[in-house]
Amino acid sequence: MGQRQGGKPTPSVRIDWAVLDGLTLQTTTGAKFKVVRVTATYVTVRPEKGHRDYALSIARELEPAVAVFSEAKRLPIPSDLRLLGVRPILTSYAWGILKAVVVDRIGLRTVRRVTLRDFAGVWKITGMSEMGSEYWEDGESEPAMTIRSGSSLAGVSGEYDIGLSSGSIDGDLREFGGEQVVIFGFEGMDEMDQVSGRGWMRWADQDTLEGEFMGVLGPFTAVRGRPATTSKRSPGRRSRGLKRSAPGRGIKLFSG
Repeated sequence: MGQRQGGKPTPSVRIDWAVLDGLTLQTTTGAKFKVVRVTATYVTVRPEKGHRDYALSIARELEPAVAVFSEAKRLPIPSDLRLLGVRPILTSYAWGILKAVVVDRIGLRTVRRVTLRDFAGVWKITGMSEMGSEYWEDGESEPAMTIRSGSSLAGVSGEYDIGLSSGSIDGDLREFGGEQVVIFGFEGMDEMDQVSGRGWMRWADQDTLEGEFMGVLGPFTAVRGRPATTSKRSPGRRSRGLKRSAPGRGIKLFSG
């Protein structure tokens, strides 16, 4: 799933398991069972005529089956699910859940997988929620980032020029909870001060990025397109108009 064709990201699948909570499903023999609880790690079911609950591991039993059969567009016999790690006593319930997800498309949604090349280009900054209008007006040109990637680069590199801040960025693609994010470091000048730090950005669609320069400029949104040079800076005008909030909102980053 999620292979790249024709230079564009192709769909992969993601399951919202919580949607199954409370549903009544059927085994391959028509026996009914109810999904009584869904957590981050387990889907728990109860037979219609029983009192015992059975917990199926999402990571070890359900996700491998969905990964195999979501593209095959056919369902296996329950016993075959043992080959994918489903415990024998749970194969009938796993089959019913698999049918709900793969055939009935309950909780199943497509997501677009991206590569570093999807981030490459010139991005015009269109919004920064922690910056006042005066900070934007003090720049010599409209705020923008230039991002490069290629066979000779291990990740991405580039430059940013946003108001009174400018510098370089260097990062790579990482995955958090099924979402692909570029984690980057930045280094440059903010007014007369030397600054450095970390940030993140994600590919919203082919024309939009969103991310954050953590602790300095804050969250941003950007669209593809080369900004116009404006000569907005006036001598002696250094008001930042900064509305600071706690750094690091959005995706949590961990050292190492």
